[in-house]
Amino acid sequence: MSPTLIQWSSSQFAAFFLVMMRVAPVLFMMPLFNARNLPPLLKVGLTLTISLVLWP
Repeated sequence: MSPTLIQWSSSQFAAFFLVMMRVAPVLFMMPLFNARNLPPLLKVGLTLTISLVLWP
């Protein structure tokens, strides 16, 4: 993997972080994802994936 793909500027990181902070509560409050039998790693992974899709 190219190192340029990993390097984010502070504004890009801030934008992604803000998108993730808006997506996470919505997912965690949904009844399907609020179940105790879902592993936390799955919830975090889904949050990151949806945030990457929605990130401008």
